[in-house]
Amino acid sequence: MCAKVTSIGLKGMEGYRLNQRRVEAARNLQYERYGKELCNSSVSYDVLQKTSLLTQEQQKIIHQHATRKTGTTVPK
Repeated sequence: MCAKVTSIGLKGMEGYRLNQRRVEAARNLQYERYGKELCNSSVSYDVLQKTSLLTQEQQKIIHQHATRKTGTTVPK
């Protein structure tokens, strides 16, 4: 880790820390939303539908992606 710190410099490390804090904050929001250590990327389609307020267009995009990813039909 020390080699990386010196190679990216102080300004790069500040950006890294800021990004790390953002990721941690996003994960904490997701943990609160789902009630356990579960992130958006691994939540089931059913849980996502129940816990997230999505527009019709967002629902359509997720439905298309879920169908393509699993190769199965996902209930609307």
